[in-house]
Amino acid sequence: MSVVLEKELPRGWVRYKIEQIGEIVTGNTPTKKNKTYFGDEVPFFKPSDLDIGYHVFTSHEKLSYEGAKKARLIPEKSVLVTCIGATIGKTGMNRIVGATNQQINSVISNVDICIPEYLYYFFTSSGAQKSIIANSSSTTLPIINKSKFSKLIIPLPPPNEQKRIVAKIDELFSLIDNINQNIGTIKKQLHLLNESALIHHVPKAFSDFLNKSMFDLSNFEKEKNKFLNKIPEKWEWLDVSQISDIVTDGSHLTPPRLNNGELMLSAKNVRNGYLDLTEISYVSKENFERELNRCRPQKNDILMVSVGATIGRTAIVRNEPPFMLVRSVALIRPSNKIISNYLLYWLQNFFIQKVIKRMIHDTARGGLYLNKIKKIPVIFPSSYNEQKEIIDNIQSFKSYVDYYSKLINDLEQKIITIKNSILKQAFEGKLVPQDPNDEPAEILLQKIKKEKQKTIKETKPRKKKNDK
Repeated sequence: MSVVLEKELPRGWVRYKIEQIGEIVTGNTPTKKNKTYFGDEVPFFKPSDLDIGYHVFTSHEKLSYEGAKKARLIPEKSVLVTCIGATIGKTGMNRIVGATNQQINSVISNVDICIPEYLYYFFTSSGAQKSIIANSSSTTLPIINKSKFSKLIIPLPPPNEQKRIVAKIDELFSLIDNINQNIGTIKKQLHLLNESALIHHVPKAFSDFLNKSMFDLSNFEKEKNKFLNKIPEKWEWLDVSQISDIVTDGSHLTPPRLNNGELMLSAKNVRNGYLDLTEISYVSKENFERELNRCRPQKNDILMVSVGATIGRTAIVRNEPPFMLVRSVALIRPSNKIISNYLLYWLQNFFIQKVIKRMIHDTARGGLYLNKIKKIPVIFPSSYNEQKEIIDNIQSFKSYVDYYSKLINDLEQKIITIKNSILKQAFEGKLVPQDPNDEPAEILLQKIKKEKQKTIKETKPRKKKNDK
């Protein structure tokens, strides 16, 4: 059933069904068998293309004009609403003629009744989004069929008031977008500060070296020798192999997974500094013991993802239960030269992460071989006390970053609430003052209806006298 807004409408407003304000077009995907349907002439909008929202100018995929006709062309300023899948309700407005796939309903509104910008904002409001969800199928793949979609209710003010509402929303949202841009910049800066916390404590010579060498591994050692004499006497510049007792990785032949048994971890369990045990695998005791003979993780070992999309991500072993590793994770056991937490922070800083990315073997999946991991440069003070002091400073620094990151996240949530509040007021007639000179929407709609009936009557063929 359609969800109707029960609140009393402002003077001059009416409730209309979406089907009454224009044409609704459900998209289609031309057959892939006909290659002539695909080209670079007409944008082919899909839900992922609506991320930009208000003004959608382009699409990831394009059709030929012939293919677009099969999918059904839609004019510019159609309001596109996702009607199926996890992103149901996602809305955009195309600013160029295009076509959509079957996951999108396009509303081509009659501008005399409802201007497209007003309709766009209506569909992005929490009230409309709730209506879409309420009218969709309650399955794992939510769908709102065209019949139910067409009967969704929209509160319509007079056209001039629609324009004032849209202008006010545009004005307020523009201010909010500027704030969001600043928030985005601050978040990036906080992220960089977090990643580079340790680099601010090391001699400038090291960062100069990394900048100068541009991470050119073929020239790495030669460049390094130019900078060695610039670091303080009490600091050392070694590589991972020289400050580790063990550098190895997990099983190269992953044992069969079981529903229960001994713990086996992989790259997905290695998070930013810690091990996540929410999704784990199990193996038999026999396979577990065999793998531990080769690689037995213990407290304060450093784990690094060495295969896949998250290569370089590191964690430290704390007090987790015994576990084995698979090939996608390398293990570094620091020697008594260096504190484990120092090495963890070192490997996490963005300079070293760039070095690691340059070391990745160029394959489709990506891989960081052990011989490359052993060559990762490490610079550190010889004194344990100085290392400990740096670690304490970093942890204090990170706590401040976490604090301000939380404030920023809270602010983002408040901004979402503010935007929802603006839209709510807009569709309750409380955002802009009403103009008593505006013709009520109901009278306007009656005129449009009469004009339409008159046009139909005038174009209807007249019967001839001798017609029976």
